[in-house]
Amino acid sequence: MKTFLFSLLLVLSFHSSAEVIFHDIAKGKHHKGGEIKIESLESSDESFIAKISYKIKKKIYIPIGDSKLQGEVEQSLPNIFSDKEGYIYLEEIGSLKVTKATVKFIQRESIGEYYDSFKIQIIPDNGKWKGYLWYHPNVNGVGWLKSELTLLSIPILGDYSLSSFIK
Repeated sequence: MKTFLFSLLLVLSFHSSAEVIFHDIAKGKHHKGGEIKIESLESSDESFIAKISYKIKKKIYIPIGDSKLQGEVEQSLPNIFSDKEGYIYLEEIGSLKVTKATVKFIQRESIGEYYDSFKIQIIPDNGKWKGYLWYHPNVNGVGWLKSELTLLSIPILGDYSLSSFIK
């Protein structure tokens, strides 16, 4: 019986971290909105892969194919970022070098009903994008309730930023 309960708890805790969350992209200078899908793909004893898929709805006068305004980025993160304790640890040390990126604690911030959220910055080594994420333990899945993503060197537009908030 104890083994069954432990297995059930393990499955339920994995399921909650593997949940997909959706964000609405706010309107911007050259786009009408869009959607971001955030999910945890793979998980091991040491890390998980966060996949962020985006689809931006451009304004009609933008001479860029739709394929340039949709895509995905994947980032491997240590398992410490799967719960609040990991963000508290990041707050204490300031920044952490992870596989292919640096993660920095910026500040705690309250956003609407989400009191005391953790604002972090992810700076990937490849230089193709950079972003800010707000984590709160009451948000399902990876816990990110808000994001600001800057895609670097988009043809014609150059660096382009967008922000999103959980649906």
